[in-house]
Amino acid sequence: GLRDYLDGGADLKSMTRSKGFEPFDNLVVDEMSMVNLYHLALLFRAIEVHQPTTTLRVILVGDENQLPPIGCGKPFNDVISHLRRTPEYQTENTIRLTANCRQRHDPTVLEAAHLFAGGNRYHEELYDRMRKGGRISDCLELRYFSDAAEMQSHVRDFVTATMDQAVPDHAARSPQEAFNLLLNLYDGGHVPNNDAAALALDRVQLLSPYRGGVTGSLGLSNFMRDAYRADAKADQRRQADGFVHSDKVVRIKNLYWYDRVTRQMDLKLSNGSVGVLCGGAKGWKAFFPESEWWFDWQRMDAEDFELAYGLTVHKAQGSEFEEVLVVIPERRALLSRELVYTAMTRSKTRLTMLVERSDRANPLAVARERSVLAQRNSSVFARPFDSARLFEPEQGVRVRSKIEYMIYMALVAARDAGQLTFTYEGSLVLPFDGRDVTVHPDFVVQAHGRTYYWEHLGMLDRQDYARDWRERRRAYAAAGHEDALLTTDDMTGVRAERLAEVVADIVAGTPAGRPDTGWSLHHYLL
Repeated sequence: GLRDYLDGGADLKSMTRSKGFEPFDNLVVDEMSMVNLYHLALLFRAIEVHQPTTTLRVILVGDENQLPPIGCGKPFNDVISHLRRTPEYQTENTIRLTANCRQRHDPTVLEAAHLFAGGNRYHEELYDRMRKGGRISDCLELRYFSDAAEMQSHVRDFVTATMDQAVPDHAARSPQEAFNLLLNLYDGGHVPNNDAAALALDRVQLLSPYRGGVTGSLGLSNFMRDAYRADAKADQRRQADGFVHSDKVVRIKNLYWYDRVTRQMDLKLSNGSVGVLCGGAKGWKAFFPESEWWFDWQRMDAEDFELAYGLTVHKAQGSEFEEVLVVIPERRALLSRELVYTAMTRSKTRLTMLVERSDRANPLAVARERSVLAQRNSSVFARPFDSARLFEPEQGVRVRSKIEYMIYMALVAARDAGQLTFTYEGSLVLPFDGRDVTVHPDFVVQAHGRTYYWEHLGMLDRQDYARDWRERRRAYAAAGHEDALLTTDDMTGVRAERLAEVVADIVAGTPAGRPDTGWSLHHYLL
């Protein structure tokens, strides 16, 4: 836990006061989901050393559903989970942003992304459409591909559709000229007025879970350069250190230079900074929108840069782009719901997903069932537990959370007493807007000839989750199952006697609960 780091690391213990420290009242840490346990411990140790009694508050800003940090732990997710377990903390110490500040035109894009966020799995109609593929909404499209050639054809279609809007005369130009204009470069590939801030390097971005292979970020970048930098590649004078004129590049490590005025090492470029490399008669220059000045390429190490037409989802975390194309290969090693959620929340407008066809399970289904957060055996506020063992109530049965484990074991006790039978996440067909969609209730329970559907609503504090549940409840009602539907939530904690009460009501055939909540006719607060 965090205390182990604070008490353990030698470099943390040896921290001393610095003359360069600037006092503060409030400290805001943005993109907190990317902060690992060590760095958070380092931050708190610095506060403890420099101003242990004068810091008013530390404000952590981020999205707990994104990929966990590189390195150990998942401290932001731990903090949010801890606050959610205590009503007072949730009211006094938590603010959840519900307004859409990135995806400007199409809320369906974020609704689809939230299908891969934590326990939100109640928008089955939208998920069913995604599995089938096609145009989902104005800004969301999902296509399937079988090989590299088909994938690359879809990539060309994506770029062409973007050029149709941004470069209306692109058909009359060479691919390289058109792509330069798309990025707000001159048609010859130079930066107008040497003003990198005016560039549109985020106009289109390709993302992949992986670096290697034709479907990885490197393969996508090479394809884009072959397609839209062919003129520069054919001219030896327009090449330098493996790059060509007007290449889009990304920095892969921080760049610090010594400042003679402040006598300190100043951060000039960050790991993940995206820019453009331009060659000319006066030498090669690198331009980055975050810097007021261009960089002399001769002072840079080419090994610290890669092509940036394609980026990994990890590298793109914390960034946003106008239009995004995400490739989801059949390879399963890195697929998870956090990865897909992070990728799908990078676009401001159009999002296109290319999913590889597979003889095995759909890659989207694989991702939706896997969580890298759950696999991290760490905790800030309590001793970590073995999640793989804890979430397996019976041999071969894996449940999604600790509360589902508790419900499962309560039902097992009643089953062993001969009072009922049940299945976990069985299949049920419900009507959504005139279409039959297969859903998977948390628990389907049979007792004395009656069938009950028990759904645990674990994230009702989120508007999208609550909205999707209301849609699913209407589907239950349309199928004639509303009186057989029982729901529970643990917003105020879990009491064993309340859990036993739900099971007893099922056994007696007299479901009660509170219909006034609006979640179901039989809703129980555990």
